[in-house]
Order: sequence, then C-alpha cells, then structure tokens
Amino acid sequence: MTAEGCDGSHNGLTAGTALAGSHEVVCHNDLSPKNTVYRPVDGALRPVAFIDWDLAAPGARIHEVAHVCWQYLGLGPAVRDVSDFAHRDALDRALR
Repeated sequence: MTAEGCDGSHNGLTAGTALAGSHEVVCHNDLSPKNTVYRPVDGALRPVAFIDWDLAAPGARIHEVAHVCWQYLGLGPAVRDVSDFAHRDALDRALR
C-alpha cells in the first residue's frame, strides 16, 4: 500500500488477530522520517512506504500516534543523550 490513495481501510488491519494478541494492533514502533521512503510527486516529495519493521510488536494505537507526532511534528524534546534522558526520567519518576 502506498501513501497516495491511502483510504484508511488498513486502519486496524491487525486488530483482533493472533498477531496483535491481547493488544489493539501491531504497531511499527519506529515510524519517523528516517524510516519513510519518499518519491517526487507533482514537484514535491511524498511518502510512499515505511521501512525498518524490526521493532514492530503488538501495542496500542495511541502510542503509535503519539510517536508519529513526536517524530514528524517535532513535538517534545529530542533524545540525543540516552544516559542523560534515563537520568532525567528516573528523577521525574522519583518526584511523582
């Protein structure tokens, strides 16, 4: 399936299947510009496929949507230093 002509009929394609198990659907878990194949269409680059499915696993739709927003829209901080992020995350959890 390509992005052009995507009509939403694929939404929830894995819902209720053995692949999703007790979760809602199977999520890509790493959708981002780096895992998107683009093609020129009418003078602009358009997404046509997603690649790198090694992190795909059962999950919740909302987590996939949140990750896509973070990656494509630049919402929230970028994680550049994993050890610093882990330290801040542990501190945040301790303060709750």
